[in-house]
Amino acid sequence: MKTVYSTQEGVKMNSDLDFGPTQAIRNEFHYLIETIETIFDAEIKYYYRITDDGYILLAYTMFEDDLKIIAQYKLKYDALKENIFFIPRNRIETNLPYIGFPKFQNTPVLTKKEFEDLTDAILNEKTAISEQAKQNITLLINFLEERQLHPRLTGDNPFA
Repeated sequence: MKTVYSTQEGVKMNSDLDFGPTQAIRNEFHYLIETIETIFDAEIKYYYRITDDGYILLAYTMFEDDLKIIAQYKLKYDALKENIFFIPRNRIETNLPYIGFPKFQNTPVLTKKEFEDLTDAILNEKTAISEQAKQNITLLINFLEERQLHPRLTGDNPFA
């Protein structure tokens, strides 16, 4: 029976989330997408795994290294493709402030248009939140502007 190592959910950004090793379960992962990421234009291959206990895992390999699990969530949708879209979207959103948007390379699961629609949806959401935040100028923002500190709106919070 395919199960998860841990029931924690999220995108691994530090050592607090441990989704376990992949050596014994490597053959249970399915190829998802290849992207080019980071300032070094590294080719990263992503894989997904659906478990019998209702989780979807996202793992990656770079430079043909060992497979590393970087995200895990409970299945949220009835359709497999929606779950497959959900997990890389969360990975992209989480890493957006650090590495920007990945560049599409290859995938048997998503079309290039679907990938671009996914990244456009994230960008549009961030832009809408930034615009909403501009409408909620606070005393702190006014204070910083008066001192020529020009705060930047991140698109993460409509009130900041």
